Amino acid sequence: LDFCNNFDDRVLNTHEQMDIDEFFVILLDKIEEHLKGTQNADLVKYFFQGKNSDELIFQNACNNNRENALSFYSIQVQVKNKKSLQESLDSIIDGELMDGDNKIFCDSCNTKHAAIKRQSFKSLPRMLIFVLKRFKFNYDTMQKIKLNDYYEFPLTIDMTKYTTEYLHNKSENKSSESKANQYKLKGIVIHTGHSEGGHYYAFIRDQNSENWYEFNDTRVRPFDLKNLKEEAFGGVEVRSDGTKAERAKNAYLLFYEKINEEQCVQFDKVNFKENRFDNYEIIQKINQNMFYHHIQKNIFSKEY
Repeated sequence: LDFCNNFDDRVLNTHEQMDIDEFFVILLDKIEEHLKGTQNADLVKYFFQGKNSDELIFQNACNNNRENALSFYSIQVQVKNKKSLQESLDSIIDGELMDGDNKIFCDSCNTKHAAIKRQSFKSLPRMLIFVLKRFKFNYDTMQKIKLNDYYEFPLTIDMTKYTTEYLHNKSENKSSESKANQYKLKGIVIHTGHSEGGHYYAFIRDQNSENWYEFNDTRVRPFDLKNLKEEAFGGVEVRSDGTKAERAKNAYLLFYEKINEEQCVQFDKVNFKENRFDNYEIIQKINQNMFYHHIQKNIFSKEY
């Protein structure tokens, strides 16, 4: 309640429909804004920020390669025509050959050359978040659709082979092994429904007991990982009458926590209640008055 009453200087409207990936970005931005000037100012970056590398590797002798590093808080991965998280990540580092009419101009040679355009991860965060691209726009029907395709993901993942360092060492025949790139699944956000509406809930691993729990509004109950395939991978299910149907519930966000990590920096506990804005009661009263105004104007109007 303290969190909902302090979001963006207003009471958070929990009934508002919003894509959870969009809300996640807003949430991190608000937390960073809230922590400015405190000892916790770098908390979000410390745990969630990584850097990816966009590379152009020229296929000629001059080796005038280009690299552009960009920060990220989450990684969007393709679900369409992919069967697993590893397959999506493999396609990212495989890159695309820019040849023929798509050759890239080289500043050093003053001419165009074939080049490989690829992405990799220059640095990885302590909490790695994947957004599964299950929503796309169909230009034939001009409608947004949801992909309920089967898509699996592991309980643990080694991100070493997807790092910039590993790829460079591999091209130079150098060994590159790092325990710091091992991750363990921490949480799953599930979307059930269609492209225009639905419901979100989560499966989360408890830090101390290692047990998993389902958090679905007021319902909190143990979750058995044996049911992960049916509950989170999507695909097609066979009903009791023998008919087949797409599973409308499937994973949308994946949270992986870095393991074998050095001792984390200790941050002060953030107390939202103590930082409540001064005019909270006034804004709450205004919101209440606006709500009643809406009822009188729309529900009890003569037109209605």
